[in-house]
Amino acid sequence: MAVAAPTFLYAVSALAASQTVPDINITSADALLTKFVQIMNWIFSAALILAVILIIIGGISYMTAGGDETKLGTAKKRVIWGLVGAAIVIAAWGLIALIANYFGASIQKPV
Repeated sequence: MAVAAPTFLYAVSALAASQTVPDINITSADALLTKFVQIMNWIFSAALILAVILIIIGGISYMTAGGDETKLGTAKKRVIWGLVGAAIVIAAWGLIALIANYFGASIQKPV
């Protein structure tokens, strides 16, 4: 974990540097929808990063459980809930993209 932490933190900082919080300068309904989608993309990116972190922590906990059934159960739950969280975030992004395309807003994929 100590060896992988600097690499992971570098990747997260590089991703954070590429993501900027959008300016709120709204002049029309289309601009409002576009800003909403930009803000949601930023939130979805952060949520996906948290889901991946939860999956990694669950995997490490599983490997270091040492056969203890309680620790194994907790680790499995972390991995499962991390996967469920990632699936919910991806489905929510798809719904936002569908609605934005319907109304004609410009969207881009998160991360």
